[in-house]
Amino acid sequence: MKRTKSIWKSAAILAVIALASISALKGCGSESYNVAEPVIDPSAPITIEGGTGYTYSTTVTLTLHADDTDGVAAYFVSESGTTPGASDAGWAAIAGSPTTYDGTVNYTFASTPSNGADVTIYVWYKDSQGNISTTESDTIKFVVQTGGGCGT
Repeated sequence: MKRTKSIWKSAAILAVIALASISALKGCGSESYNVAEPVIDPSAPITIEGGTGYTYSTTVTLTLHADDTDGVAAYFVSESGTTPGASDAGWAAIAGSPTTYDGTVNYTFASTPSNGADVTIYVWYKDSQGNISTTESDTIKFVVQTGGGCGT
């Protein structure tokens, strides 16, 4: 297995460990290691509505960021915290698999939240080798706007 290196840019590291296996060599007393190191490193993996903390709309803008030495090939956004499989439907391809991805995308909630409800949105990134990052998320409060504004 290829040994992958990443440059750590921040304390907020979104890591992928594809395989870690250790097998002892019989009679030698030494060990053989086959390890893929973490490969995804976003400094701000997901931000909803620029970090405002609330929204009146069921469609929000997500700001996404990831770095990967093998290239960031796709992202997956969901309100479920269950990690998707590499071949699951819903992965959005990133053209050219750049080593740094910065993008904004619109996301519509699966259903209309109740007034004052917190909505958590999760994101995963997949590199060009098929490794999937750990879960990153952000939360926003949904507010039902009442009245016509300005004095009503």
